[in-house]
Amino acid sequence: MTTGLPVVTTTNAGSSELIDEGHDCLIVSPGDANALAHAISRLFERPAMRQQMGDAARKKVEGAHSWEAYGASVLQAIDARRVQPVQRGVPLS
Repeated sequence: MTTGLPVVTTTNAGSSELIDEGHDCLIVSPGDANALAHAISRLFERPAMRQQMGDAARKKVEGAHSWEAYGASVLQAIDARRVQPVQRGVPLS
């Protein structure tokens, strides 16, 4: 997706939270070689569709799934679980 190319994947690839069928990928049934060939052929024969889906895939990765967004979510999770030590006689800030 980061390369700006559309994805052709199967229904059990485990990346359903990243992809949106028809928008940035085509999904085929596992083991269905004819469906895989057809999906690849569709993208090969339709350059505008291929470009549009590839652009959508790249934008998705650059937005919510960038390293910056991932790092921010990790830091947020760490901060949410951080426990401040309590000291007697010291007011909490």
